[in-house]
Amino acid sequence: MYSLLLRVGQEYEEDIAYLEGYAKFLDKHYTPPRYPNLHLGIELPAHKLYVTEDAEKCLEAARTVMNFVKKLLKN
Repeated sequence: MYSLLLRVGQEYEEDIAYLEGYAKFLDKHYTPPRYPNLHLGIELPAHKLYVTEDAEKCLEAARTVMNFVKKLLKN
């Protein structure tokens, strides 16, 4: 997500510095739930590793990035 956001920011000449933390945070949560056997030392399924607080933080980050993209599309 972060690398894509960088390209979008450059293409539209927008400052995306405030989104960097959100995008990198979402990047960390992309692979493990999709590929649960990727991390051999973790035997729990992804749905047991995440708690409500994790989901809320991910949703907040995703909403912030989505609002930025929606703003770009309106212009």
